[in-house]
Amino acid sequence: NNSNNNSNNNSNNKITFDNGLQLPLSLSSFLRKSKLRPTTRLMNSAIDACSRSNQHPLAQTTAFRIYERACSPLNPDGTKKPGGALSPNVFTFGSLLACCARNGDVDTSLALLEVLEE
Repeated sequence: NNSNNNSNNNSNNKITFDNGLQLPLSLSSFLRKSKLRPTTRLMNSAIDACSRSNQHPLAQTTAFRIYERACSPLNPDGTKKPGGALSPNVFTFGSLLACCARNGDVDTSLALLEVLEE
């Protein structure tokens, strides 16, 4: 089922995966509608899904956007998040590195490794 056909992805607000599964780019609105509580495991699952996408640059951008927003103590509008920031773990960074590897992005991989060394 390895298909790089993007003809089923006529919308810029979804990522299409090799198996045809689509994930909304606006995960914050998706989470609000589903009433799921943000957790590190949920963040990792979303980032991992991006790392497996057939839309490499878009998926990598989305994965890092998820990471940055979830790990920030502030909402995009500058208000403090009620639940606070999520804490990334080894799975978070493994999935982010997988995104970079699949996209051939050595520079971002090295920058991410520097963050891990801090």
